[in-house]
Amino acid sequence: MLQDTEKTLNDKAIEATMNKFIKMFNEHCQAGTAVMLTPEIQLPAGKQYELRVDYSHKANCSDLAIGVKRTTESQFTVLGSMRSTGTSDYDPGEFATVVYDLSAYTGSTIQAEFLATTNLGDGAIYVDNVEIREIRSCSSVDN
Repeated sequence: MLQDTEKTLNDKAIEATMNKFIKMFNEHCQAGTAVMLTPEIQLPAGKQYELRVDYSHKANCSDLAIGVKRTTESQFTVLGSMRSTGTSDYDPGEFATVVYDLSAYTGSTIQAEFLATTNLGDGAIYVDNVEIREIRSCSSVDN
């Protein structure tokens, strides 16, 4: 589980960052499901939020799925999934970034999930810089 490092800046914004490098080893998992969960994070109403994640999928197992749910729900909704780009349990190579809109969850307490089905194969899945942040709108300037 990621450590709870969420921080509320003020009544106008919330920034939650789990800036711990996570590595799920495929060869150390028995065939089954590997899951990582964020702490529960409250998204104040009246704002728009996004989930941003850097990842590298270097395991010969299923896609890495990223899901989210309200804490009042029992099932995660999959926001997206990423396919493996090779096999390595020591070098993540280049990280890719995915961003998901969390507007549907504004005013709720949520939890995010990182899920892969393991197969006792080679490689690892790397997750870094998990961030939930407010989407700030650009206002037009009149000359």
